[in-house]
Order: sequence, then structure tokens, then C-alpha cells
Amino acid sequence: MLTSLFIENLAVIEKTYIEFEQGFNVFTGETGAGKSIVLDAINAVLGKRTSKEIVRNGTEKAVITAVFNNIPYQIIDNLKQAGFDISEDELMIQREIYASGKSNARINLRPVTVSVLRELTEDLVNIHGQHDNQILLSPNKHIDILDAYSDTSETLTQYQEQFKQYKQLQAEISKLSMDENEKERRLDILNFQVQEIGFANLQIGEDERLEEKKNYIKNLEKIAKTVRLADNIFSGDDENSGAISKLEVLASQIDAISDYIPNDKNIHERLLSCIYDMQEISSDIASSFSDDEFSENELDLIEQRIDTILKLKRKYGSTIEEILEYYAKISKELETINLSDKKLNEYVTEREKIKDKIRAIGQKLTKERENGANKFCENVQNQLKFLDMPNVVLTVDIQKDKFSSNGQDKVEFLISTNSGEPPKPMSKIASGGELSRIMLAIKSALADKDKIPTLIFDEIDTGVSGKAAQKIGVKIREISKDKQVICVTHLAQIASLCNCHFLIKKEAIEGKTYTKVKKLDLDGKVMEVARIMGTDDITELTIQTAKEMINKANSI
Repeated sequence: MLTSLFIENLAVIEKTYIEFEQGFNVFTGETGAGKSIVLDAINAVLGKRTSKEIVRNGTEKAVITAVFNNIPYQIIDNLKQAGFDISEDELMIQREIYASGKSNARINLRPVTVSVLRELTEDLVNIHGQHDNQILLSPNKHIDILDAYSDTSETLTQYQEQFKQYKQLQAEISKLSMDENEKERRLDILNFQVQEIGFANLQIGEDERLEEKKNYIKNLEKIAKTVRLADNIFSGDDENSGAISKLEVLASQIDAISDYIPNDKNIHERLLSCIYDMQEISSDIASSFSDDEFSENELDLIEQRIDTILKLKRKYGSTIEEILEYYAKISKELETINLSDKKLNEYVTEREKIKDKIRAIGQKLTKERENGANKFCENVQNQLKFLDMPNVVLTVDIQKDKFSSNGQDKVEFLISTNSGEPPKPMSKIASGGELSRIMLAIKSALADKDKIPTLIFDEIDTGVSGKAAQKIGVKIREISKDKQVICVTHLAQIASLCNCHFLIKKEAIEGKTYTKVKKLDLDGKVMEVARIMGTDDITELTIQTAKEMINKANSI
């Protein structure tokens, strides 16, 4: 259950701390005092969508911290599977909403995404807002209510697993069941592309090697001319000696006069070194030139190959790697289409098997709903009798429908509020006040079916007054014996029945608006119940009546 709630800088609440009790907790206050802000805070801390506009004006962020205890085992298991160290003793959740629009959350001080927070805490609190009565006016929502009461979860899960497989198979069948003309057209395209790319027999890096070879052949004459020039300079020809030969003559003569050279500088050895270097350079230049013969025809073949690769690049990818990737993709698609008839038959056979399973499980699901519907109607009608709607007849209309994720049933609640009238859709019969009581009766009927420890009602009493309001309060108090109930109300009949009463009051101080939440003692509760009855005109009579209402509530 929710034990405490700390709110800071949320709308008109600057800072407040609320300690809840196990049973029936009530919030009251003048219209516009900020009762809905407390519910906004609870919604936010449970991961529901919120807005930066909710941050108090002039502050950086709003902070909401909620503490829960007696955590249901299912939630503990889910949290542990998500990696949280948790026990049933206490769970702390914190949500920060920044004026910049950023938001973060923590579970037991460990950061968690808001979406994960919402998923992990969805079974902690059940909030029934003022507009949730509209669920009763939407027949497509009725099946969820009936399933919750009939406890069809195990069968429904089995059905949905099979239905998911059915939909996946149906999607594959649709892919394979293309129009024959379309299939032939696609086959022609794929066959042409596979043959064109496959015939080219591309090799990764081939385009770069071809460009290098083409450039070499095109510059072959210039290369040969340069090599011949180098050989002529270094080695000479039939008519002229080369540089190497002349230096060798010079070296010999220098060696002959070396004894007469003063301060010998090793000139002879240095000349020999120059000769050796020239001989090596000459040899390197000669060896760098290949003696291979290249014909014009070979150059043409290379350029044709490069042109083929360029054409394929323009059609199938900017690189050879991309072309080969595309080739693998279309080859697989071609194989799939060629095998599609065989695969299609396999899928159709499998689909029919699953369809038989769906039909069988769907029939079981229908039976469970039909059995639950009778008990559901009886339970809700008994609840409504207590809530001053003794003549209500509720029926559940279950019709066969096409297969969907919820089975093959179309479910709608029909109601008659006056004796002798046939049941009709709720949208045609029930008033606002009647919808509130019907929804409360349904919530009461479902109270024993779920394990959610905290139930919140936001003005469930809308559209009712007098004796009906008293009965609503008694019914909520009855629910609070098994669950923690938090209720926002504007009726004294309901407020007088609570175990714990909070007053929400708004006041202006130095031009700023502040909302305070105060836990009332018995005297404060008496005065607040009297205020609600007297519309702020508190008299001795209203005070005495309030005391009597509270004393009577304590005896229930």
C-alpha cells in the first residue's frame, strides 16, 4: 500500500508530506484548492505521462517521492527479474520533472526509465478518474471487465500466443501470394539482374588493379624513353662513353698521381663510391621497366572491363562490395520466389492447424466468459441494490465475432434501470449518477479478483447525493477493509465514513498561491464535514449533524 507521499514544487504545491493509512483515506477541499494535484503526483510517480507545465512557476524541477509497503509478490518478482534488490517491506519510487522538459525516475534510488517504471508499477495502484465512467459507454472495453471478473487470463494467454502465430503466418502467406503477373514480372527482373552480375564475375579490388594497369600501359612509351635516356647517360653508346666509363678513367688517373697529391683526401675512394652508386641506380632504373609487351588490343580489353564495372556500379551499387551484397540479396529473393509455391503450401497447412487450435481455445474462452457473465451480473446487481438501484437488471450480451486478439466474442453490457423495461446499451439508459454507481458496483465486484493493494477514486460520487451518496460511502468503506482506498470527494456522506481525512486548502501569501495538505484530527474532521454540508456556513446544527454522521460511521 501507499504509506507516504512527498511533493515539492508541483503546480501550486510548494512542499508537502502526506502519510496515508491502511483503510479509507479521503481528500476534501474547496473547488480549485488542488485536490487533483495530489492525484497528478501519484500518477507521475507511477510513470504516467506528465508535462513540464506542472512544475511550479519559478523553480527548476518538481520532485515526487512515494513509499509503499506490503508489496504484492508478483511485483516483487517482476522487480527482481529487472535487477532490483527489493523486499516486501518497502519500495521507494521517485520522479523528477524539470521545467526544461527533462524527466527522470528512480526505484529504491536506482535510476530507471519512465517507461520501465510504468510497466513495473502498473499493479501497485488502480486509479479510477472522473472520466473512467465513460468506459461503460464503450462496448469494446466491456470484454476486459468481464475477463478480469471471469479470471480468463490463463486461457486468454494461450489463445493470444496461438493468434500471434496465426497472424505471423498470415503475413508470410500474403507475401508469397502475389499476383501471377506480378510474380512473372519480378522473376524476369531478378533473373536478368542475377545473370548480369553473375556473368561479370566481379572480384573485390579488381577495379583498382585495372585502373593501375591501364595507366601503366598508357604511359609505357614515356617510361621506355626515360629508361633508355638513363642507360645512355650512365653507360653510353657505340659512339660515346657514358658517365660511369668516364668516371672510371678519371678514378684510374687520380690513383696514378695519388702519391703527388698533398694532404690526401681519399679522392680515389670517393670517386669509386660514386661509380658504384651510379651503377646501382642504373640497374634499378632498368629493372623497374618490364620487358612485357602490351598490345593495343589488351588495352582495349582492360578499358572494356572497366566500362562493364562502371555500368554495374551505376545500376547496383557505388562499389564492388555493394554490388556483390545486392547480388546476394536478389539471389535469395529469387530462390524464395522459385520455392514460394512449396513454402506457401507449408504455411497454409500450418495456418489451418493453428486455426483449429484457435477455434478450440476460443470456444473454451467463450465458455469461461459465459460462466463468468452470470456470476458477474448477479454480483453487480446485488451491489447496485445496496447502492439504491434495486430495480437494475444487468445482462452480458456475448455474440460470435471474427477472430481477434481477444478471441471470437463481442461483449456488451446491457442494462435496464426500471422494472419491465428490456435491457439496452448503457449509453441509451444510464445517467451520470447511475454510471458512477454502476462503476463502483463493478469495482466492488472486482475487488476480490485482483491483487492491487491500493484503489483510488477521483470524485466517484459525481452526479449523486443524499441516500445514494451515503450508500456509495458505505460501499467504499467496505472495500477499504481489504484494500487501501484513497478518495477525492465533495460529499459529507462519504467524507464522514473515512478512517483518515486530509484537507487540501489553497491560500495566497504575498502575491503567491500555495496549496497545503493537512491531516485532520477528530475535531478538524467534524468542522470539515460540517463545512461541506453547510457550504462554508457552519452552524451549531451542522456541527452536531457532522458529529452524528462520524459517530454513526464508526459503528459500521
